[in-house]
Formats: sequence, structure tokens, C-alpha cells
Amino acid sequence: MITKKTQPTIICNPEKSRSEYCELETDVGIVGKTYSVFFVKPSSQVAETDTNINSTSSLWSVRPYARKDDATAMGSVKKWSISAVENQEDVPECTIKHSVPALLFSLGGYVGNNFHEFTDVVIPLFITSRKFNGEVQFLVSDKRLYFIEKYKKVLRALSNYDVIDINEVESSQQVHCFPSAIIGLKRHEKEMRIDPERHTYSMKDFRDFLRETYSLKKEKAIQIINDNNNSSSLQKRPRLLLVTRRRTRAFTNEGDILKTAKSLGYEVIVAEAISNLQKFAELVNSCDVLMGVHGAGLTNIVFLLKMLFSFRFFQSEGLNG
Repeated sequence: MITKKTQPTIICNPEKSRSEYCELETDVGIVGKTYSVFFVKPSSQVAETDTNINSTSSLWSVRPYARKDDATAMGSVKKWSISAVENQEDVPECTIKHSVPALLFSLGGYVGNNFHEFTDVVIPLFITSRKFNGEVQFLVSDKRLYFIEKYKKVLRALSNYDVIDINEVESSQQVHCFPSAIIGLKRHEKEMRIDPERHTYSMKDFRDFLRETYSLKKEKAIQIINDNNNSSSLQKRPRLLLVTRRRTRAFTNEGDILKTAKSLGYEVIVAEAISNLQKFAELVNSCDVLMGVHGAGLTNIVFLLKMLFSFRFFQSEGLNG
């Protein structure tokens, strides 16, 4: 059953955050059918750190998707209510008890777009959950099955437990109880970034995490300069990956690009971004340079190695669409 904590810590909706979230360091119950989270209100004042709520608040709402300033994205994200129940007798009985904290997040918004999957979900999920060392239960709202399949290795690397679709018919009828919970994901203000001054981790930590998760073998880019005699000497040809598109924003002079790159000594690989993240991660990891049009799957730069180069082109003359 949900018990009353004397001095729980509740952190909800920090003003400077780009996401809506609540951290509940107290026993909580979660019911998917009603999109509700609840805990027993303590007799003493709730400890509120870095939050814009006041001590008399007993109800908050959170849309657990990390892009709260984007009305279009948030329009497809279900709102969750978080309430402090006055009397313990009014708290529903737990039907499923979990021994680890819960982390609830939405797969609505712009999920389906590779860039937004990383900057709105995957990176914030890493920031928020890595500290648990796998001992955390993921709950997804607005579930999109393909996301779970596409990022199954990332999800398994961050949690030791199968993802729960909290809105699925059978699961939504249950009262899931946890020793603590985070509703929503933390994120950095800038896209595809982690601020190491505000978080325990950095983008280097995230790239290292991906390299370990996908068993990427190559750790360093090709060495171009031979330091022994200080002369240009290629140990082998550097690999350039040209990420192409066949519809909009496609190169119209792809042949010329290939010819020029080869004349400069590159081994050129041409490929389109694919949904099989393991295979594409391995491909990107095997290359030294990534080149493509803005929007052509260049988010996969996260799989590039240290001291690698990427070239991104925006629509102009010579582009189709």
C-alpha cells in the first residue's frame, strides 16, 4: 500500500526547463486508465527544491515529452495528473508492487522523426535514467511499438526491466505502486546537447554509451599524418559516408561528388538512413567522414568517432526538392 512519508521531496515543472516533469521521492501509485499519479500528502510541509509550485499545491499536470515549448509536438501528448491525497484511507490499494523507481515518458510528439527521437527522447532518457544503473522501470505513454523495437538495445541498456505500456488495456486497469517516480524527462536547452555543468553526464558519455550498447569496435578515426617523419602518409584510405535521399532534398550532382571524393583519396560509401539502428550504427562507425543534406539522417553523427568530420548541406542550387 502507499504509505505517508514524513518529508518527501517533490520537484515539479522547473521554470527554466524545456520539459515538463516531476520527481517524486515518495511512495507513489500510477493508474494508466485515468492518467493519474498520486501519493499521500505528508502532515509536514513538502520539501520543494528548485520548483515553481507552492506548499499548498496538491495537484500538478505533466505532459511527459521533452519539448514543452512546442505546441504542435505537445498536442499529441497525453496529460498526466499528479495529486497529493489528503487521507491514506482514500488511496487505492496497490494491485502490482514494484521494488524499483518508475520513469514515465511519452512516445508522442515528433516520435517517428529520427532527429526528434534522439533530441526529445533518447538523449533525455539517458540523462534522466543513467544514474539508476538499470534499476528503474520504464513506463511509456502514447506508445509507438516501432520505437520500442528500433531502440530496444538502448532501452535494455538503461533498464533491466521490460518496458511497460502503461495505457495498454490490461496494464491500465492496474494500480502500479513504486517507491519513487519521475514523470517526464530532463533535457538540455539546446538540441542534441548535454550540458555537463548541469548534468552528471556529457555528450562524450552518451557517445561512449552508444558505442558500448551497439558493440561498435572502431574507437578512433584514421590517422592521416605520420608523426615519425612529419609527412602526409595515409595508412589506408579514409572512408566517406554519403547519406543520400531519393525524394526531397536530394543531391542532383551525386556523380560529381563521388568523383571528386574519390580523386581526393576517399573510399566512398553511399547509403540511405535505415530503421535498423544496429546496422546503420555499424556503418557510420566504420567511416571517417559523414556527408549529406540537412534532414537526411545526419542525426546518426552520434555514432561518429572522435576527431571525425561531418558536412551538412542546406537546400540551395544543385538540390532537388
